[in-house]
Amino acid sequence: MKWKKNPNGNGILTGCDQNHEWMLPSWFNHYTKHNTLPISFIDFGMSKSARLWCEKKGTVIPFQLSSSILKTKEEIPPITVKFWERICAGNLWESRPAWFSKPFALMQTPYVHSLWIDLDTEIQKDLSPLFSVIQADFAIAPTSLRYKKFSHIVGLHLAEEKTYNTGVILYKHASLVLEKWADKTLHQNGEFLGDENVLNRLLYEEKLPIQELPRLYNWPHFEEENPDAAIIHFLGGAGKHKQLQHLQ
Repeated sequence: MKWKKNPNGNGILTGCDQNHEWMLPSWFNHYTKHNTLPISFIDFGMSKSARLWCEKKGTVIPFQLSSSILKTKEEIPPITVKFWERICAGNLWESRPAWFSKPFALMQTPYVHSLWIDLDTEIQKDLSPLFSVIQADFAIAPTSLRYKKFSHIVGLHLAEEKTYNTGVILYKHASLVLEKWADKTLHQNGEFLGDENVLNRLLYEEKLPIQELPRLYNWPHFEEENPDAAIIHFLGGAGKHKQLQHLQ
């Protein structure tokens, strides 16, 4: 997968498929209360109505990951399949194509500096100051201590691996880290539950230089409320349920 040519300026990326497009209006409303940077929506398989809605709010980038890239359930060792299905809520095999699309989709950015933000978030602050502090070509926030302990206990990560959450990513066009993440995803997705696990192993193995974002820019919904948090992240199935309650 190649980078999109002729990037320009700074901007925001998000995206979804038809199953998650219900989050678009709320995400957009919270974003525009505090921000004016342009938005590009990556279409992972939206409905026509959602795509038209996004075209009125920003630009739309069509994206579809080739099915031949992903290892199928039948190609993965049964013991691994059983382990993943035991620890992962929801339909794992329907979710994997969207998860592993992320590093490839991020390379389609039209911006020089891009901030990817998952839709299951609530943006509460002006995000433009972030773009003035980026030093590495890839910046990301650590996961919560709660997730780190869980992932190490169940064996999703090595004990010495540092864990990062891919819900919010600030990166430069032609980022080496992103290229390596996409390459490892392409060749080793059958060894990992999701895109986040691939990235964390890559950073551990290759000791690539990254910049850590303050956790205020990716604040888990289950942690104590923090008025300084810029982005609240509604993680997992429980998080989506809480986010839905906020909309009602």
